[in-house]
Amino acid sequence: MSYSDWKEINVNVAQVLLDYDNPRVFIDKPTQENLLRFLVNEEDSIELANSINTNQGLPPAEKPVVILEDGKYVVVEGNRRISACKLLYNRSLLSTNEFNKVPDIDSSMKEYLENLPVVLAPSRDAAEPFITSRHAGEKGIKRWSTIATTKRYINRYRKQESINHIARVLGETPSIVRKGIRFFYFLEYVRNELSWTDEEKRNLEIFKMETTKLDRFLPFSKKAREILKIDFLPNQRITTELPVQNFNAALKDIIERIYLHNEIDTRSTVEEVFDSRVVSMSQRDLNTAKTDMG
Repeated sequence: MSYSDWKEINVNVAQVLLDYDNPRVFIDKPTQENLLRFLVNEEDSIELANSINTNQGLPPAEKPVVILEDGKYVVVEGNRRISACKLLYNRSLLSTNEFNKVPDIDSSMKEYLENLPVVLAPSRDAAEPFITSRHAGEKGIKRWSTIATTKRYINRYRKQESINHIARVLGETPSIVRKGIRFFYFLEYVRNELSWTDEEKRNLEIFKMETTKLDRFLPFSKKAREILKIDFLPNQRITTELPVQNFNAALKDIIERIYLHNEIDTRSTVEEVFDSRVVSMSQRDLNTAKTDMG
């Protein structure tokens, strides 16, 4: 990794865009306002804003990393820090009940935010190894969850980047990237294609899913292949030989027991997960026509 082309610059925080490809952010409509709201609600940006104000700035070693995309600065490392700085600089971004949680800043802090020190990386690809070292290594400031890691792959895959290219840029093997993409598509299928009430769907927000309770059993286990007939298409989306109604009923039963009823955890056995009820649901009116969920 060479940092010879990276430059320290000063920018007005108001001119820095949050990153739509931030793998920790899950929003339905990609707007800057929705990105900021997610970071405030889920990543404690208000708490960080108060810390930045108290210390009159970010620590020297914590400069956000930005890139230029379409003539605009986009933060690729430090979205939470930038969001906190934006809250300090522009109080109109705060909701009514947040107004008294973030202090008015003095003139020196305002000047600091208008000349925020950041590091300009030459491109998103060039920044990826540094970002990985921050969040995926043992000394990362906050390790990414499994879901955040797989969303990082998905963000690029949906831009028509090949699995080999993604693996090369992110320093992974193609097999790990492929498996991560398939796992993320599986989670999307669970949340978006199965029948849930609004409350259940809120409890099944992908970024909130505790994957350690799931990945022993679904979607890659031997039993998942044997009973649910799970396979994957060339586009990495899930498919099955079961009729879709059978597949959905059996899968929903398992997901309910894992996430809604807490009947399955990391101590559960495969036999307990794929019990007689799941087997019965999957075999009801079984035919051999392959169901494509892609």
